[in-house]
Amino acid sequence: YGLLFHASPVCKSFSKANRATTISSADRKSAQKVAELIRKARPPIFTLENVIDYKHDKNGKKLYKIITKALKDEGYTFKDHEVNAADFGGAQDRKRLILTALRDDMEHIDNIKFGEADPGSAGDWHELLHNDIYNPDPATFIDETDWLSTGGKGGGVPDELDRVRKMFKKEGSELVPGQPIFLMGGAQKGSAAAYNPGRPITALTTDKQVARVLVPDKSKPQGYWAMRATPQMMRKLMGLPEGYKFPEIHEGMTPREKKQLTSDAKLVMGNG
Repeated sequence: YGLLFHASPVCKSFSKANRATTISSADRKSAQKVAELIRKARPPIFTLENVIDYKHDKNGKKLYKIITKALKDEGYTFKDHEVNAADFGGAQDRKRLILTALRDDMEHIDNIKFGEADPGSAGDWHELLHNDIYNPDPATFIDETDWLSTGGKGGGVPDELDRVRKMFKKEGSELVPGQPIFLMGGAQKGSAAAYNPGRPITALTTDKQVARVLVPDKSKPQGYWAMRATPQMMRKLMGLPEGYKFPEIHEGMTPREKKQLTSDAKLVMGNG
């Protein structure tokens, strides 16, 4: 078709990681720049990806309308979809808003087919990470001295197991004996989640969260040892390609840009 323009506008004000009550200037400027490019470049095809609340949150709606108004004014037809990576075989429960737009001189939008979602096709984090868990890098082991720094409770693995059992009981399930447990979040009440094998996990929502795995081991007094989930493990869960790397920090960056890049890397890759 000649030219495709894809946008993933800044969404810091209404992502799960940051529920702000107002729209940040970065969010607004990002949406305005996208709308400006649509009007000036009029690409044959335009696509957008963002968090679900970019369309539904009271602040997100305002920014979404800035972009969709530009599309309407420039004669585009468009459709949006709410998709979940887990419905396409992913091992992560990650919902996203996807918009596809075609310029008025292009093929009709109804002829563009989106992938067929299958709610029963979710991947299993245990199967995906099996080799990483059972052939681990020793550097990922978590001992009692650095347990707190990884988001664990003060009593180490025994206290963590007690918390896991309570979380499972609350959701009507129970710990599966002899199987690893994927943990995400910190020690604060309500900030953690635990997952048995056979189901997708949710996404990290802040760069302060830490993902870790409790691995069954009969030789341990508590029956488990703990490991930190590596960036490569999180890469697999995210569905990112082999060898994916974040842009590196370079001398031309401002301190703020360096800090943001580091924060983004931790958020997306987990424990990075």
